[in-house]
Amino acid sequence: MPRTSVCGFLSTPRINFLSFENSHILNTKDTISVTVVAQTLEEADVYAIALFVANKKGRENLMKRNKNIQALAVTRDLKSKMYNNFGGLIHGA
Repeated sequence: MPRTSVCGFLSTPRINFLSFENSHILNTKDTISVTVVAQTLEEADVYAIALFVANKKGRENLMKRNKNIQALAVTRDLKSKMYNNFGGLIHGA
C-alpha cells in the first residue's frame, strides 16, 4: 500500500483577524489555507507551498498537470476549491 502524506499551510493573521498581510508566508496571492495529500511528505510540502503562493490560474494549471496530488485551497473570501477528488478523501469515496 502506498504511503500517503498530508501537508497544510494556514495563513494566520497576527494583528487583524481579516488582514492576512502579516502572514508568516510571503508573496501570498489570494489563498489563506492549503492542504495537500501526496505520496510523500516532501511532495506534499512542495505542492502546498506552490499552491499557496500561486494565483487561481496557476493553481488550476498545476493541479491539471498533477492528477496524483489531491488538494484543498481556501481563499481570502473563505471560498474553498477541491482538486483531484480531495472531496472523496473527506467523504470516504
